[in-house]
Amino acid sequence: MLRLTALPLPPHAVDALNQLSELVASELDYSRRVARASQLWDAKNDRVAWKKAFSSVRSQLSIMSTGIVRCGYCGDSAADEIEHVDPKNYFPDLAFDWSNYIFSCGVCNVRKGNKYAYFDNDNNSVEFHRGRNDPVIPPPFSNSVFINPRVDDPASYLELDIGGVLNGHFLPGTFEVVPKYGVAGTTLARAEFTIRAVDLNRDLLLHARANAFDGFMARLNEYVRIRNIENISNVRRFKMVDSLRRSPHCFVFGQMRLQRRFFPEIDQLFNQAPELMDVPI
Repeated sequence: MLRLTALPLPPHAVDALNQLSELVASELDYSRRVARASQLWDAKNDRVAWKKAFSSVRSQLSIMSTGIVRCGYCGDSAADEIEHVDPKNYFPDLAFDWSNYIFSCGVCNVRKGNKYAYFDNDNNSVEFHRGRNDPVIPPPFSNSVFINPRVDDPASYLELDIGGVLNGHFLPGTFEVVPKYGVAGTTLARAEFTIRAVDLNRDLLLHARANAFDGFMARLNEYVRIRNIENISNVRRFKMVDSLRRSPHCFVFGQMRLQRRFFPEIDQLFNQAPELMDVPI
């Protein structure tokens, strides 16, 4: 998971989302707002203006996605679904809030579903559930535990176990996303809930991250080799860097940069090509 840089929507899309939000807000009862938000979400392509607005939403989310339109949560699969960071079934007033959207893959969207946790007055993480036949009431607090990649920097909460050299011994990586070393309190609670809510360590992702790590190592070695050829064109260098940053699992590459001191080989490569430390991902 990487921090996503928010982009503005065109005015016509802002107007359409505001109109939809006003329709939800016109329902004075919370349970009716929940039902109205769900009904309007299902009907968001029924009017030309709404359909055009959500075409713009998808377009901007595509640009904001990492790599080539990769999921904002797992960074692996192609993102193709508009995901509500705060579930619209609990927060109907955010159903058409641009700041509450990211692009995700179908698997992450389903895994997260309506999972939601909040911090109570004592800063305890409390998960909120509403069953099918439960009263339609809102969560008692709106200070979400879940890490929002549009607002938060996931690297402040999460890191990747890529292994490394410790006390002269090589430790293989598990490629699991884990809470960042040393975090505690609410920061630790946010990391643990987010990992669990999206199931960031499912088997397929572990294998994909391991493959991505090997791929980034190969790209780094090739870039350094090419960089040292005096007559190599800047165009080719640019294409290699662009190909690197458009790869899936850019979180892996970011963690390789952050943890390079534990990998002498990686550290040496970045020392030879320090400009790669500043490549935006």
